[in-house]
Amino acid sequence: MTSRAELQNLVTVTIKGDVGTMALINSVYDNIPENPWGAKDAYVSFGSHQKLRDDADCIRTGEHFLQLDAWSRAVGKNGCQQIVDRLEALFLDAELSLSVNALVLTDVQSTDVFKDADGKTTHGVVIIRAVIEERSA
Repeated sequence: MTSRAELQNLVTVTIKGDVGTMALINSVYDNIPENPWGAKDAYVSFGSHQKLRDDADCIRTGEHFLQLDAWSRAVGKNGCQQIVDRLEALFLDAELSLSVNALVLTDVQSTDVFKDADGKTTHGVVIIRAVIEERSA
């Protein structure tokens, strides 16, 4: 499994396994369904995933920047901010591991919360930084 796919799987499992986060959102999606809102009027989706190579001394390493998007239709920004704060807590200096590749560290690079262009949705962005030592091919 590629480091990119394995990281996304880990993020999905981590979010879905956190009761506090799942109390705030309907689900986490890679491919957003036609009506993702559900009863909680909020969900998380995957955004861009940038990978920078950082090989040294015959060790294949990649620095990943994975964007999570939080979406909420709660009144005001607080509902979305709560989701962003939960996601930040889950991945900031988290002690997580991968089964194929070696996860060296996770960190949260940045967070942001703002009104979406539709005027009724609040959009949150969490950028997760992960350094992964890749298994030799």
